[in-house]
Amino acid sequence: MIFLTTSAIEHNLSTVKENSPKVWRQIRRFNLPVQLALAAAHRVMAYATDPSQVALISIAPCQNGSPAIFRLAHAFIDRLENNRNDEFRINPTYSLHVIDNLALSSLSIAFKNHAYCLGLGGAQGQAWAGLEVVQDVLASGRATEALLMAGDQESSENLTERGTGVAALFTKHKTRYENSDKSIQIKNIDRTETEEFIAVKPHSADGLAAFIDRIVNRTQKGCFLYNVPHQDTEGYEKRSIEMEIT
Repeated sequence: MIFLTTSAIEHNLSTVKENSPKVWRQIRRFNLPVQLALAAAHRVMAYATDPSQVALISIAPCQNGSPAIFRLAHAFIDRLENNRNDEFRINPTYSLHVIDNLALSSLSIAFKNHAYCLGLGGAQGQAWAGLEVVQDVLASGRATEALLMAGDQESSENLTERGTGVAALFTKHKTRYENSDKSIQIKNIDRTETEEFIAVKPHSADGLAAFIDRIVNRTQKGCFLYNVPHQDTEGYEKRSIEMEIT
């Protein structure tokens, strides 16, 4: 059993630039999924008892890369196809746009974190595996607080597409959610395999963000079951999360 301490969901980088210039300076060279995940994570870490000892679990984006990387790739292919051997320049910071665990590394460095950490691959449904890891880490005593974060984008080729960053801080001790009068407890995470594949959405952050938004804004207290929408699973499973709000 774990308790949600706080959470953050980010869609708009303009608010990060305006309200958190220090954070923006740290993340501005990264691609959109990493920027949004880190923007949310920095907000959440402000509530941690000791940020250097928080277990960090990060979900890589399903849609990795950036428009800059795609432009470079197409330009390079064009040179090969046309037998061109002229000088080809690449901004070395663009190489950061294809690193799966970049958000995890950046956050660890920013908070001098040396606690348990894990980066999960960019596949749909990994958020729920990440939530299970949070449960295991806190139950085993490897940490007393754990952060789960994810960031993704609708398309890595089109800069105008929207993205989502989400982060949530959990503890093994009963606590109030942020400054509210309620406690949000995750009691059990259930997974049932299915034989038939169900179409999923290739986005590592939207499902987790929808779950967080649902439980944070729920006003009715008591036990309830959150059934993960099929599109937010891995495709061959059914997921349900047993919750209690007191």
